[in-house]
Amino acid sequence: MTCETKQKNEISQDERDKIKRDIEVIVNRVVESYNSGKLLSEVFLDSKDFRYSIPGKILTLEQFKEMYKNFYGGVKTQFYRKLNGELSYADSDFAIYIFITAFDVEKSDGEKLSNPGYLTTFIFKKINGTWKIVGGHES
Repeated sequence: MTCETKQKNEISQDERDKIKRDIEVIVNRVVESYNSGKLLSEVFLDSKDFRYSIPGKILTLEQFKEMYKNFYGGVKTQFYRKLNGELSYADSDFAIYIFITAFDVEKSDGEKLSNPGYLTTFIFKKINGTWKIVGGHES
Protein backbone atom coordinates (compact mmCIF):
# COMPACT_ATOMS: atom_id res chain seq x y z
CA MET A 1 0.00 0.00 0.00
CA THR A 2 1.33 3.43 -0.90
CA CYS A 3 0.21 6.71 0.44
CA GLU A 4 0.56 9.73 -1.79
CA THR A 5 0.18 13.16 -0.32
CA LYS A 6 0.33 16.48 -2.04
CA GLN A 7 3.01 18.73 -0.61
CA LYS A 8 1.68 21.91 0.93
CA ASN A 9 3.42 24.20 -1.56
CA GLU A 10 2.76 22.14 -4.67
CA ILE A 11 1.00 24.23 -7.31
CA SER A 12 -0.97 22.84 -10.25
CA GLN A 13 0.08 23.79 -13.77
CA ASP A 14 -3.16 25.72 -14.27
CA GLU A 15 -2.49 27.72 -11.12
CA ARG A 16 1.13 28.33 -12.20
CA ASP A 17 -0.08 29.59 -15.58
CA LYS A 18 -2.58 31.97 -13.94
CA ILE A 19 0.01 33.31 -11.48
CA LYS A 20 2.47 33.85 -14.33
CA ARG A 21 -0.12 35.74 -16.42
CA ASP A 22 -1.15 37.91 -13.47
CA ILE A 23 2.43 38.76 -12.51
CA GLU A 24 3.59 39.39 -16.08
CA VAL A 25 0.77 41.92 -16.50
CA ILE A 26 2.09 43.79 -13.45
CA VAL A 27 5.73 43.60 -14.59
CA ASN A 28 4.79 44.88 -18.06
CA ARG A 29 2.85 47.76 -16.47
CA VAL A 30 5.87 48.64 -14.31
CA VAL A 31 8.18 48.66 -17.35
CA GLU A 32 5.67 50.87 -19.20
CA SER A 33 5.61 53.20 -16.19
CA TYR A 34 9.41 53.48 -16.38
CA ASN A 35 8.97 54.76 -19.95
CA SER A 36 6.51 57.41 -18.79
CA GLY A 37 8.67 58.39 -15.82
CA LYS A 38 5.77 57.86 -13.43
CA LEU A 39 6.17 55.21 -10.75
CA LEU A 40 3.28 52.75 -10.63
CA SER A 41 3.05 53.06 -6.83
CA GLU A 42 -0.07 50.95 -6.35
CA VAL A 43 1.72 47.69 -7.23
CA PHE A 44 4.31 48.12 -4.46
CA LEU A 45 3.39 47.10 -0.91
CA ASP A 46 3.01 50.21 1.23
CA SER A 47 4.78 48.86 4.30
CA LYS A 48 7.64 49.80 6.61
CA ASP A 49 9.00 46.30 5.86
CA PHE A 50 9.34 46.88 2.10
CA ARG A 51 12.99 46.70 0.97
CA TYR A 52 14.56 47.30 -2.43
CA SER A 53 18.25 46.95 -3.14
CA ILE A 54 20.36 48.69 -5.72
CA PRO A 55 24.15 48.44 -5.96
CA GLY A 56 25.52 49.57 -2.61
CA LYS A 57 22.18 50.48 -0.99
CA ILE A 58 19.16 48.94 0.70
CA LEU A 59 16.12 51.20 0.40
CA THR A 60 12.80 51.52 2.19
CA LEU A 61 9.74 52.21 0.04
CA GLU A 62 10.01 55.95 0.69
CA GLN A 63 13.71 55.93 -0.25
CA PHE A 64 12.91 53.90 -3.38
CA LYS A 65 10.23 56.42 -4.41
CA GLU A 66 12.62 59.32 -3.76
CA MET A 67 15.40 57.67 -5.79
CA TYR A 68 12.95 57.08 -8.63
CA LYS A 69 11.70 60.69 -8.51
CA ASN A 70 15.24 62.11 -8.45
CA PHE A 71 16.39 59.96 -11.37
CA TYR A 72 13.37 60.48 -13.62
CA GLY A 73 13.13 64.16 -12.71
CA GLY A 74 16.41 64.66 -14.56
CA VAL A 75 15.58 62.53 -17.60
CA LYS A 76 14.71 63.97 -20.99
CA THR A 77 13.86 60.68 -22.74
CA GLN A 78 13.88 57.04 -21.74
CA PHE A 79 13.15 53.75 -23.40
CA TYR A 80 12.93 50.55 -21.36
CA ARG A 81 12.09 47.14 -22.70
CA LYS A 82 11.74 43.79 -20.96
CA LEU A 83 13.85 41.19 -22.74
CA ASN A 84 12.94 38.05 -20.84
CA GLY A 85 11.92 36.82 -17.43
CA GLU A 86 11.52 33.77 -15.25
CA LEU A 87 9.12 33.13 -12.41
CA SER A 88 9.87 31.02 -9.34
CA TYR A 89 6.92 29.83 -7.27
CA ALA A 90 7.29 29.41 -3.51
CA ASP A 91 3.57 28.75 -3.11
CA SER A 92 0.31 30.02 -4.55
CA ASP A 93 0.67 33.36 -2.73
CA PHE A 94 4.42 34.00 -3.03
CA ALA A 95 6.58 34.25 -6.14
CA ILE A 96 9.83 35.74 -7.39
CA TYR A 97 10.07 37.22 -10.88
CA ILE A 98 13.57 37.79 -12.27
CA PHE A 99 13.87 39.61 -15.56
CA ILE A 100 16.30 41.39 -17.84
CA THR A 101 15.57 44.84 -19.17
CA ALA A 102 17.49 46.98 -21.60
CA PHE A 103 17.33 50.74 -21.47
CA ASP A 104 18.45 53.89 -23.23
CA VAL A 105 18.15 57.14 -21.31
CA GLU A 106 19.02 60.71 -22.16
CA LYS A 107 19.29 62.98 -19.15
CA SER A 108 18.32 66.65 -19.22
CA ASP A 109 22.01 67.62 -19.23
CA GLY A 110 22.57 65.59 -22.43
CA GLU A 111 24.29 62.63 -20.73
CA LYS A 112 23.27 59.35 -22.34
CA LEU A 113 22.99 56.09 -20.42
CA SER A 114 22.49 52.70 -22.00
CA ASN A 115 22.41 49.18 -20.64
CA PRO A 116 21.70 46.16 -22.86
CA GLY A 117 21.10 43.79 -19.94
CA TYR A 118 19.90 45.12 -16.60
CA LEU A 119 18.81 42.56 -13.99
CA THR A 120 15.69 43.22 -11.92
CA THR A 121 14.07 40.99 -9.31
CA PHE A 122 10.58 41.58 -7.94
CA ILE A 123 9.36 39.62 -4.93
CA PHE A 124 5.58 39.19 -5.09
CA LYS A 125 3.09 38.28 -2.38
CA LYS A 126 -0.63 37.90 -2.87
CA ILE A 127 -2.34 40.02 -0.23
CA ASN A 128 -6.14 40.08 0.02
CA GLY A 129 -6.35 38.59 -3.49
CA THR A 130 -4.02 41.16 -5.08
CA TRP A 131 -0.40 40.62 -6.12
CA LYS A 132 1.95 43.20 -4.57
CA ILE A 133 5.67 43.75 -4.99
CA VAL A 134 6.99 43.37 -1.42
CA GLY A 135 10.66 43.84 -2.27
CA GLY A 136 13.15 43.75 -5.08
CA HIS A 137 16.62 44.25 -6.46
CA GLU A 138 18.29 45.91 -9.44
CA SER A 139 21.82 45.54 -10.76
